[in-house]
Amino acid sequence: MNSVKYLSPQSDESVQGFIFRVMLLNGWGDFTTLITHGGWGSEPSAPFESKQFFNVFDACLLLNVFEKQLDKYTEYSLFSDRFSHINLFRETFFPHKRKASCGSSIPLRFCRFCIEEQLYDKGFSYFKLEWLTDTFCKTHLTPMYEFKKSSSLAKIKNSLMSVLLADWEAVEELLSTPSFCGEPRQRSSLSLSRDERVVSFSPCAQRILVEYFMSHSDYYPTGCFSVADYGFLSAIQRKYFSKNQRRAQLTKNLEEVYEYEISSNYQRLMDFNAKNLELKQIRHFGKLHWLIKSKVRSCEFCFKHSSDEFRLCLAAGLIYYSGKGFSSKENLCDKSFERLELDIELHQRRLKISDGERVVCKSIEKSNHIAAVGGLEIYQRERELRLKAAAKALDSLIF
Repeated sequence: MNSVKYLSPQSDESVQGFIFRVMLLNGWGDFTTLITHGGWGSEPSAPFESKQFFNVFDACLLLNVFEKQLDKYTEYSLFSDRFSHINLFRETFFPHKRKASCGSSIPLRFCRFCIEEQLYDKGFSYFKLEWLTDTFCKTHLTPMYEFKKSSSLAKIKNSLMSVLLADWEAVEELLSTPSFCGEPRQRSSLSLSRDERVVSFSPCAQRILVEYFMSHSDYYPTGCFSVADYGFLSAIQRKYFSKNQRRAQLTKNLEEVYEYEISSNYQRLMDFNAKNLELKQIRHFGKLHWLIKSKVRSCEFCFKHSSDEFRLCLAAGLIYYSGKGFSSKENLCDKSFERLELDIELHQRRLKISDGERVVCKSIEKSNHIAAVGGLEIYQRERELRLKAAAKALDSLIF
């Protein structure tokens, strides 16, 4: 049997279970980045030293098992960043530094009948994704077993191998049958799974939509109100303040506004979209995705002038632009560094760092002087003599 195929993640396997299986079969014994007191860790990752074990797998397979688990806890919309989890994915399987923890504890459950069937059908067993949230096995219609919350990391680590081998007597004392926790969490009717959500709005498209809604929409989010300034603001300032507040609210609730406009002014919104927005197809980790972006806002412009938006865009670096985007009369690195220097200087002034530096310098000068005259007592005597001499001289001037 091909070892890589044998190790590959199963379609219904949890991230914790897959990493544990790979580490176990490679002889790894430190599971502190995977298991904690009472169960699995909520933020699992491969140990820094063992990340090479995952280089043999297709990145698409690893991403697939990671996204399936992420989808159980996440809801998406047309305005969500499809690839915001990529850095977390890399840190899970290919961490760039050592970790000594794995987050908070989540229950470690399993169905003994599923384990036995896996051993019979596949020749090996694994922990299913649904076991992270469910307390009842839908396949065998029986409650699942769960490690007691009082179980230590060492006891769980030593017992997991027995679970995968279906050696129930070895783990019997550590297990309990969980009580029912009610119905599993359901997605809202408007939310989309990652596979269903094949289209997203880019930051530049979202900016255009916000400006459009500012001038054409009568939607006001719940909780939006005018500020009572009691005559402090001028009419222009009050108008600016209200517009700024409304823009922030529209940006925050963009999905709700978009749905409202679709139901209220569908044709007008679609005409605006057709005139100002365009579709671009991108491919990331072997998956196709459609991106809605501005017709008038080029990726080159964002790259050169809007670095924040460029970093947030899920298509950054994937929609290829001409080489002139990299040519500029000024050095972008120098410009960023100069801006950083100015920001640091401003921050230091706000914290009164320069005042603190003066106090420290005076303290150092005083310490050096005390050491030069032979100690604190001598320094104090000399200081008293100087003060008395100054007072005597002042008295002679007065009288």
